[in-house]
Order: sequence, then C-alpha cells, then structure tokens
Amino acid sequence: MDSEIRELFRIFDKNHDNTISSNELGKVLKCMGIEMPDQDIHMYMEELDKEGNGRIEYREFHTFMQEELKKVEDPEHQEQTVRSAFRVFDKQSEGLIGLTELKSAMKNLGEPLTDLELDDMITMVKINDEDKIDYEEFIKVWLQRNPNEKD
Repeated sequence: MDSEIRELFRIFDKNHDNTISSNELGKVLKCMGIEMPDQDIHMYMEELDKEGNGRIEYREFHTFMQEELKKVEDPEHQEQTVRSAFRVFDKQSEGLIGLTELKSAMKNLGEPLTDLELDDMITMVKINDEDKIDYEEFIKVWLQRNPNEKD
C-alpha cells in the first residue's frame, strides 16, 4: 500500500515541490469521492497540515491516506470512489473513459489492478470506435470481481 500512496502523492503534486497545496488536496479529495466546498477543504487542510506551513508533506499525506484507505473496505464506498475517479477523467461528462485513462485510474485506486487483470476486465465491456469505455458498464464488471474483497 505504501508504494500506491507514494504514487498518488506524486500524481497530485502537480508542481513537483514534494508537498500538496490546498488546491491539490481538493483534487485528491474529489478523486476519492469526497466533494466539499473550498472553505471545508481549507479547514481539512489545517487539520492535515501538522507543521502549520500551509502545505501537506508526504508523511502527513501518508498518514491521512492510510486512514482513508481503511474506509474503502466498504463495497458501497469502493463504488463511489471508482465513480469519482472516473469523473475526473470524463471531461465532457459523457460517461465514457479512454482506455489509457482507465488504466491510469485503476492503477491509482486503493486496490490497483495488474495489467492482466485489467485486460481481462476490459474484454468483458464494450469499447467504442474511439477506444472509450462506458464506465458504468466497467464499474459493474469491477464490482462483480470484488464483491467481498478487503484491502
């Protein structure tokens, strides 16, 4: 799980300063299915920012993510997390996600899939002419694969 948390930190640290800003934290929370107004994000930021420097260092992020990932053992929460991650990639709100984006999203969730697992799941869903997948259909396949698994 540590390598996944480090990769997630790297993905959301857009300016590569080895910290997460409140703007970047908002994106992390949204990806995790936690929607909140900017004011609440700032309050959350203050809680996570143990050093009080206005930024979240990796060790602060790591502690936070370990706590949040424990919550994703609940299948309903897992589904919400996957939906939220897909929405990040669905810029036109079409309900579609490209194969490249899908692979990226699935590798950065609490339970990353191997390339073989992902390829097996992709064969079970329709891919349109633009190499896009209906992510509602993919979520159904994903949930069938994970009915009672725990992290």
